[in-house]
Amino acid sequence: PQEDHCQKRTSLGCIKCEFGYYLDNYDCKRCDTSQHFSDCYNETFATACEYGFYLNSNNTCTNITEIVETCFHILPDNSGCAICKDKS
Repeated sequence: PQEDHCQKRTSLGCIKCEFGYYLDNYDCKRCDTSQHFSDCYNETFATACEYGFYLNSNNTCTNITEIVETCFHILPDNSGCAICKDKS
């Protein structure tokens, strides 16, 4: 049988998907890797990003180079700046 990436199932269908997949009407769909999502809540809402990207406040993935360019000190989880660079 084909792997459907479901972790938990009821008589209605899947109710929990594997990491990297989201639930859509009892089916598991792959998170959008073209948007660099490694895990997601739905098609447009990331919960984790691929290596080299960070989860921004819009729940999308942004290239880590952007945060490196704007931050003097980066937060330990790469989610933003602890101290921003001076924009002078």
